[in-house]
Amino acid sequence: MINRASNMETLSSIKFSGPFNLSIPSTKNQFYLSALQKDDALKIYSILGPTNELSADIHKWTRSIPNPYTLSDAEFFISSCLSLYSKTLTCTTWAIRNNQKEFIGCIGLALLDESSYNISSDFYFPKNSYEVGYYISPYYRNIGITSSALKFVCEEIAFKGLRLNHLYGMYFTGNVQSERVLEKSGFKFEKVLNNALVKDGKNVDVYCFIRRND
Repeated sequence: MINRASNMETLSSIKFSGPFNLSIPSTKNQFYLSALQKDDALKIYSILGPTNELSADIHKWTRSIPNPYTLSDAEFFISSCLSLYSKTLTCTTWAIRNNQKEFIGCIGLALLDESSYNISSDFYFPKNSYEVGYYISPYYRNIGITSSALKFVCEEIAFKGLRLNHLYGMYFTGNVQSERVLEKSGFKFEKVLNNALVKDGKNVDVYCFIRRND
């Protein structure tokens, strides 16, 4: 893992590492995005680990976060992000932070892997498509933080910075909160991907939304 000193030196040259202030009209408190740091591991574990009863709500609606979640999982995740930052000199995964600089959630862009979805032959994702993923501590929901973070990532980073033509957002059937976040952030419904993923041993439908760089 990159040591603290060299990590800070590397981050200073990385595009889009932040901090980026988020505009949230519903609160006077300040929230922002910035690159992940080694020191975030304990906080990530406190949000996603089994000792937090509310973590079940996050695991229910995400497909790639290990469950049960360990401190080693958090450390591995951060190490992977720091390694990618260093290799690409571009930040595509950010911590969502409160005004005490504490990690309270995460948002990131990833190249969409079509093979990870079971989709019918009448639908395909355009080549080099990206999808966005996110979660936030239940203590910080319903005040517009996630939708503000997603708007910023779309408009300032994905479209202006990376010059992407479009961005996908997905959610499982029943995830009303994620649907609202996508709609508030300018995403439009594209298609229901029937039985597209296996979650907890069951086939689940995935709702596919898209935001285009108009």
